[in-house]
Amino acid sequence: SPIQQPVCGLYGSCYDRWNSVSCICDNSDLVSPNCNDALEPVTLTEGGFIEFKISETHRRMQLLDTIYKGSTLWFPRNDRQRRSINYPLGAATSSPQPAKSLSVMFRTLRRDGIIIFSATNKDFTSVELVGGHLVYVSQLGSAGSPVNMTVRDRGLLSDYNWHNLTLVSHHRGLRLMLDGKKVGEELDSAGVHDFLDPYLTDLYLGGVRRDVFPQDTVPISFSGCLANFTINNEIQPLNGSGSVLWEAVHYGHVLTGCSGLVGVGEAVTTDPL
Repeated sequence: SPIQQPVCGLYGSCYDRWNSVSCICDNSDLVSPNCNDALEPVTLTEGGFIEFKISETHRRMQLLDTIYKGSTLWFPRNDRQRRSINYPLGAATSSPQPAKSLSVMFRTLRRDGIIIFSATNKDFTSVELVGGHLVYVSQLGSAGSPVNMTVRDRGLLSDYNWHNLTLVSHHRGLRLMLDGKKVGEELDSAGVHDFLDPYLTDLYLGGVRRDVFPQDTVPISFSGCLANFTINNEIQPLNGSGSVLWEAVHYGHVLTGCSGLVGVGEAVTTDPL
């Protein structure tokens, strides 16, 4: 029989849960169910996208943030032991009001497409590529106008390099991070939709169902690769086996792995010479 790989790999750290384990994978502060399949990217083509069903764990984490401290990991209460362990960012600590974060890595040659869409009924957060630039849109309340922010100072992101997109909300400020650096203006979180609202009704990657999309235009699906989708630094595998989101629905062409020039049919090509 084939040799089974260690759940946390050869160099990862293992954390015991009630009925499972979690890993801190090599040279990372990300918590993951394992250090192999959970980190596998996916390729979206021809209108494919992923829907995550909102779980009770998500609701409890957001409503009981003073207990969860932004993490599903529970640590021993022995202070000496706590001081001796380097806990991952976002893990349960005594600091008040933990930051909220939602992150995903993307890679594409296509200039347009939805990357993240989360909604609470008619209120929503959308981050997409428009003309190769990152565009953040938030609608909060039916009476107000949407908040729209375009990031142009990082050049075109449809360059087939991996980019790390992160939304961070902390101390009433919402920041957009790209490849570890703040981009755009910091927004007042009281004036925009909470992308991790306890009462989320919808959460999508790479596109969104037309009947859910609140705008009059037809949503443009992302064509390319996605990986490392995280909530508060906890990997939520794209097959729906995560610690917070454990059910995912794949629509259309969603393939495991990332190879080939994804989105090349939509890309503006240059002379290779």
